[in-house]
Amino acid sequence: MKLILQILSTLILLNSVTISANAEEAMRNYKNKHRGPPAKAIEACQNLADGVSCSITRPRSETLDGTCRTPPRLKQLVCVPENKKHRHQNKLE
Repeated sequence: MKLILQILSTLILLNSVTISANAEEAMRNYKNKHRGPPAKAIEACQNLADGVSCSITRPRSETLDGTCRTPPRLKQLVCVPENKKHRHQNKLE
């Protein structure tokens, strides 16, 4: 009986370590995947100046018009869609 309890305890401990490691890896992947603006937003402002109009074509051929801006903590221009400008306006100016 004592041996069975030791085996169960070991299995539970190993399982919790595995779950913890998987959760940490998932969080790292999420942070890396969702860091910064989309590549299309950056590409839309290549060779343009701050305040110039830009547009982004989304996967379903929807076009978003925007303005090239430099968001906080970034050193490059990004096409900020018109519908999102109000959210960033105070930070950008």
